[in-house]
Amino acid sequence: SDSFTSVIIQSENIVSDYLLLWGKSSYDIQKKFCDKKNLLIVGNPKYSFKDLKERKIGFNPKNAVIFFSVPGYGKSNENMLKVVNEFALKNPHIKIILKLHPFDNIEKYSKSIISKNIIVADKESPVKELLEKSDFIVAHNTSILFESLFYRIPILRFKDKYYSKTWKDED
Repeated sequence: SDSFTSVIIQSENIVSDYLLLWGKSSYDIQKKFCDKKNLLIVGNPKYSFKDLKERKIGFNPKNAVIFFSVPGYGKSNENMLKVVNEFALKNPHIKIILKLHPFDNIEKYSKSIISKNIIVADKESPVKELLEKSDFIVAHNTSILFESLFYRIPILRFKDKYYSKTWKDED
């Protein structure tokens, strides 16, 4: 199917006697029909506002995180890496961390990383910690964009033919 909905996620993620739900709205619907103890919210929202640390006003970037999309968007991740490499070479003072999607493999990109200030995050690196330390992010298509908004992190979007609008974009 070409459509991505919470119902599809929910249907594909039935585990034993539990339903894995994407977020609170799915939970609110399902609690009318199922025992609440069998409903597990595993998607966003992951954080509460009490977790939010205030950011200083101003922009003097020293750390960036590049979030790759799930494999399957053609060569989007590879093309985004080309742009990031050019930026990294021109801005050696900015530490750039590549965060691959858990389904992706670094071997596809290792030879393409040409700048010394680009490092690859460990697969188990928590997104929350990466976001807390970053001054801005670059992303293509990922739900991490919403998490970045929570942390008030500037977002740069990589747009190509596989780009999908996450919110109303200025063209």
